Formats: sequence, structure tokens, C-alpha cells
Amino acid sequence: MVECAVTDINTDQTIYTGQGEHIDWIVELDFRGAVRAALANLPAAGAIGRLATASDIAVATAPPSAAPPQAAAPRSTPIASRSPARPVLAGSGTGVVVSTRGYVLTSSSVVQGCGILRGRLQNRDVTLRELATNVDDGLSVLELPAETYIAASLARQAPARNDLVVVLGFPAGGSPGASLNVMDGQVVAAPSPARRMRISVGSPMAVRGAPALNDDGVVVAVMGEEQGGEARPAVDVETIRRFLDSYGVSYEQAARGEPPSAVAGATYTVRVTCAS
Repeated sequence: MVECAVTDINTDQTIYTGQGEHIDWIVELDFRGAVRAALANLPAAGAIGRLATASDIAVATAPPSAAPPQAAAPRSTPIASRSPARPVLAGSGTGVVVSTRGYVLTSSSVVQGCGILRGRLQNRDVTLRELATNVDDGLSVLELPAETYIAASLARQAPARNDLVVVLGFPAGGSPGASLNVMDGQVVAAPSPARRMRISVGSPMAVRGAPALNDDGVVVAVMGEEQGGEARPAVDVETIRRFLDSYGVSYEQAARGEPPSAVAGATYTVRVTCAS
């Protein structure tokens, strides 16, 4: 027979003693339940050991043989000392604030594949959070921090073919402090169930996500993903309203607003930057 004991390694107090013949046993530790588990699992004749980690519990009937030397584990660079990964700029575009609560409408192509969203409104950096995206509609809605904002109003009806519009957009890939561009445009294809609206913009600049306003100063469309050619795809205001309504997003709507200009547009257009 072999005398055995179970000892609390934290207090060095013996919590179980006994005699036994079978001592080949190891306790896997969750310490709170370890004592109870040890007493429940020990054979009636007892065992010997110290409660600690499994590697610290010595259970043997004879002095242990020397453990074979182990190769040192390869050293790796501590995480804290590694250079943090820098976000890679994936693209940029324009958004338009459509609610005083801070909801920003843009093209889904602006946020596609985006890991980090940043914004700039009225010459200050702002955080943006993606609320909803519908690729079929070609639209995304983002949210600014909780404040009261100046918002552009949505028109009550979509424009007709040959209607003139003004497009307010930031240059894609430009510097964060780039100025808002004001571009004249014209509807060259009205929306239909079979096709998207198209707007001809008198500038080669990429304008995805930029709002198109009519002479009354209300938003009639949002410019879509860039496709070569003079006529650019756009999403009409009726599709925009259905999209926002489907997600319960509030927006301003009016028959008339402030005439579109760089000064007015700067209060409700957001430069949206996407990093991956």
C-alpha cells in the first residue's frame, strides 16, 4: 500500500489523505471544481497528487524518471511590437444627407467591399456607419453620429427625359480636402422597368453617389456606378424613396428647396472614403 495525499498548491494545505494501490491519475483543472472532482474520481483506496495545472500534478508510485529534453519553441515577434496594418484606400465617392437625423444616401458602388467608412462634411471629419445596402437598387444608406443636420429634400416625382439637372460631387480619389464640384447635366434616358435612368454630365470626373438636383433644388436622382461614356447610370428618386421606406429610414421631401450651388451643397454633401 502507498500513502497518498491531495494538496491545495495555493495554500499548501492537505485536503485529502489515504492509502491505495492505484495512483496513475491526473486532474485536469478548473480549480473551483477540482477538489470535488478529485475526491469523486479517486479510487476508494486513494491516490496521491497536488492540485494545480495538469502538468503540475505529480501522480506516481515511484520517483519520476527524467523527462527528455524538449526543443525550444521557435520565437515569434510579439504582437505588440508588430507594425499595425494600415487601411488600404479602396475608393471614394459622394453621399447626400437626406434626413436631419443624419442619414446619408449614396450609391452601393461606393461602399462595396468596404471595411472602414470615413466621411467629411462641412470641412470636418465624421464617422459613418452602414445601415443598409441593396445592390439591386444600387443604393446604400449610411448614418452620421447623432446630431441635427442640414438635409437635402427628395423630389416628389422622377425627372423626365431632357430635364436639366445639377450634379454635386467630390472628385474620386482626390485629397480629403478637395472642393465640391458643381456640374451641369441632362437626363438622357428616363427610368423604366427595363432600364436605369441615365444622366449626361459635362465632366469626365467620376461622380458615383453624387446627388442630381433639379432647378427647384430637390434631389431627383443619385449617380450610380461609373460606366464609360458620356451618359452615366443614375437611380431615380422614386426608387430611392422605395428603398428608404423599405428600411424604415426617414427623409426630407419637398416640392422646392434652395437652388443648387457649391455653397448650399457643401452643407449636405458628404465625401465618403472607403478603406479595406
